[in-house]
Amino acid sequence: MMMRTIIGIDVSKNKANVAVATDLVIAKELAISLDALGFNELKHVVLQFGGKAEVVFEATGVYSRRLEYFLQQEGLNYHILNPLAAKNRIATGSRLRKNDERDARRLAITEFTEQLEPYLLTYKQDPIYRELTDMNRYYDQL
Repeated sequence: MMMRTIIGIDVSKNKANVAVATDLVIAKELAISLDALGFNELKHVVLQFGGKAEVVFEATGVYSRRLEYFLQQEGLNYHILNPLAAKNRIATGSRLRKNDERDARRLAITEFTEQLEPYLLTYKQDPIYRELTDMNRYYDQL
């Protein structure tokens, strides 16, 4: 059976906590900035683990868009969780305060049990539709 590597990423405003799990064991943890330097660091981590890692993260609006764009450009498999699904995965009994490092670990580990087969993104949305959705959301807020 082939080893499976999953990278859980907890995305914040300017940084992301990254946890790499290989077959249910956390192998590496780091924090990256959400810019070219941080994405380059993430690319090196992916290559360090064989280049076939799966990435899982929560959709956090504009913050996770940069990460998603990077992953698309690099041709990496990624799984975006809606915020409710991510919250349900991360919640482990009593969670008194937010902990980005723990959240990244939980996203990586739970992907093994929740998504038994590697998640392959088969549908790519045209960027114009995403932009229209963003504009509509902005209009609704106004």
